[in-house]
Amino acid sequence: MFKYFFRSKIFDIIHRQAWLFGMFNNPLWSPRQLNTQEHGFHILKKQTIASVLTSGFVGFLPFFIYLFPLYELKLEFYKYHIVYLLCTVYSIFLWLHCIIRESEAGFHTLQVQRGLLVGFFMFILSEVMFFFSIFWAFFYFSLDPTAWLGCKWPPYDLKIWNVFTLPTLNTIILLLSGVTVTLAHQAIILGERIDSLTALLMTVILGVEFTLCQVFEYTHIQLQINESVFGSIFFFSTGFHGLHVLIGTIFLSVCLFEHFNYRVLIDQHVGLECAIWYWHFVDVVWLFLFVFIYFLGT
Repeated sequence: MFKYFFRSKIFDIIHRQAWLFGMFNNPLWSPRQLNTQEHGFHILKKQTIASVLTSGFVGFLPFFIYLFPLYELKLEFYKYHIVYLLCTVYSIFLWLHCIIRESEAGFHTLQVQRGLLVGFFMFILSEVMFFFSIFWAFFYFSLDPTAWLGCKWPPYDLKIWNVFTLPTLNTIILLLSGVTVTLAHQAIILGERIDSLTALLMTVILGVEFTLCQVFEYTHIQLQINESVFGSIFFFSTGFHGLHVLIGTIFLSVCLFEHFNYRVLIDQHVGLECAIWYWHFVDVVWLFLFVFIYFLGT
């Protein structure tokens, strides 16, 4: 009896050590390295990434405004703004790289993970307020068109894209991407690595396809950003939504790369959860844009 008792205890200890050092067959169970700090919070060091990202984004804004319509695109005018765009994209990747390395070093404790989730939720809430202001402007002009708009919405002599063609295709693409990213999350929780990688890759492909479809729309639509208040609201709303889709695609691409390299764990994937939240937010915003601006607004 004592022999069986000690054998079971030894097996239990080996089993716990195997879980601690990630020796299960499923590599998604391997935990992060443990840090040596005596508290559960992460004290950040001084970094210049935020200032570089802000400078690049502010320099990119004029390029984003003068981007429409795309059929008048000239490299001689936009070559300086492309530098700001590359600086912005590089800063985003560098920032994500630093966060990943901090997680691998063991600084993302439970308190830090909760803080990251709460902070990202507040960020999404600020994005909700941003798009709420855009819809406020849309309803302000569309529900009661003034005389200088011809008392009609949309104004006269505006050629609008057929809502049942490319906008409907974009809606189907984003809805499918919302389904695939949810399946990827569920597969990670269940430890299905191949299924989660496949679903996450499909989500990234659908995001790229949506961006290409929107670029095709901008290159063929007979409407300019300075053509009445409708053109301003149309390009401002759909353009910023397209920018959010591009950022979300980059976010999910980084998560896909980290997942491919066994850095997305079952019990710790805060970055992927934030990316999924962001992507669902983008889906919901597009549904409002499709219903009110494309369908009812035209």
